Amino acid sequence: MNSAKSAILVTTVSNAMMKLISFVASIVLARLLTPAEIGTFSVAVAFIALAQMFRDLGIGNYLVQEKELTRERFRSAASITLIAAWTIGILILLVSDLFAGFYQEQGLSSILQVLAFNFFLIPLASPVLSLLKRNMEFKVLAGIHLMAAAVHSMTSIVLALAGFGYMSLAWGAVAGIVVTLLGATTFWSRTGMGSRMICLIPFLAEWKRVLPFSTKSFGTNLLGTLGEHTSDFVVGRVFGFHALGLYSRGQGLIDHMNGVLFSAIQAVAFPRFSELLRHGQDIKEPYLRGLSYLALIQWPAFIFIAVFAQPLILLLFGEQWLGAVPFLQILAIGGIFSTLSGLAPGLLLSMGEAGYNLRAQVLIQTLRITLILLAATQGLVWVAVAQVATYLFQLLLYSKYIKQLVNLDYVELLAVLSCSIKIVLISSLPGGLVLFYGQQQVNFPTMLICAAATFCLWIASIRLFKHPFYNELFQIHPKIG
Repeated sequence: MNSAKSAILVTTVSNAMMKLISFVASIVLARLLTPAEIGTFSVAVAFIALAQMFRDLGIGNYLVQEKELTRERFRSAASITLIAAWTIGILILLVSDLFAGFYQEQGLSSILQVLAFNFFLIPLASPVLSLLKRNMEFKVLAGIHLMAAAVHSMTSIVLALAGFGYMSLAWGAVAGIVVTLLGATTFWSRTGMGSRMICLIPFLAEWKRVLPFSTKSFGTNLLGTLGEHTSDFVVGRVFGFHALGLYSRGQGLIDHMNGVLFSAIQAVAFPRFSELLRHGQDIKEPYLRGLSYLALIQWPAFIFIAVFAQPLILLLFGEQWLGAVPFLQILAIGGIFSTLSGLAPGLLLSMGEAGYNLRAQVLIQTLRITLILLAATQGLVWVAVAQVATYLFQLLLYSKYIKQLVNLDYVELLAVLSCSIKIVLISSLPGGLVLFYGQQQVNFPTMLICAAATFCLWIASIRLFKHPFYNELFQIHPKIG
């Protein structure tokens, strides 16, 4: 098994375990916290996510992509990260009351003040994690992230049981970052950068080398994060925290499902594409193969979620969350489009084309923000529809850029995806029959029967059509063959 396959396998397994930990925690917390409490925390997290972009400044991507990473360049990158993060942490503490006043919820101030503490810890760990990713040390990264996820979830649940409300989620996040820092410190020796004290001693001699790439990458990430969380800001302000809690529950379930494979391949794709380019190798074939695998796995799952949204919500979270069903169904449809554009940003970054990513994000997020603001005047369901429209535009735009830079023909892309599409259509037949002939029977037993039938048809179709993914399954689990 080559390094890319091994990395994807390790990252997929670790991501699946992290998502399982987070997923189980979300099920427990859904019964301990109200939609309004979840909604309040979601707005605070959206604000912190934007601040994180100013904290990182794209330095992490620079450290992975830089072809000639010297000790001096690493020190400059780490120093910029440290200065930016500590500055942002102080600013969050200063503006927390103003932000809470805008939403007329004082609890937001308390959440932000706790989460601001992370900004004083993260810069001591993030450069190390980027180097481990650059060196393809995915087993080490998996161990660190798994421990952090477990501590994060356990802390949140224990504090929620103790009656801390939404503050349990904030303190859980801090606990997770502390574990990440401890893990990064433990494995510092694998970075090859000498004394770990260099992360604490300011050094900016190579800042001119670091910032040009980082600025474009930062702009791309900032716009992406702003667009991603626009719905949180708008829904929380226009419809209230209870409505936002329901909306974020639907979005959260999609994110959990995405995280098992999608985020695993995304995490490996950028460093892998960068590695291939450093060695003068072709990246088109790995890119197309990745899209084929993503479509094969993600699309049946999205279709299944759209059909069985109601029993899923009831089973996992309880009746108080049934209002999330329409949002979950609509966002699951959007996931079909977003799947095919997920690898494009990493591919462009690995080619040093950060400008294309920045241009794409300006167009995509401008459209997303505009559509969400307009949709909010019509109702909450239309906010979810606006997200789907944005995913479709994102797919079309990135496809255009990839065609230009990688000489990728649409006919070639369709040929690669055709086998996956046939398998998806066949494996989705049980859900289709329920959708068109048995809507009144969409319950938990029906869902279990359809899940088993879908999986059996999926496996049989992969073998029947000799999809390349079958060879991957055979290598990992020879008994399947």
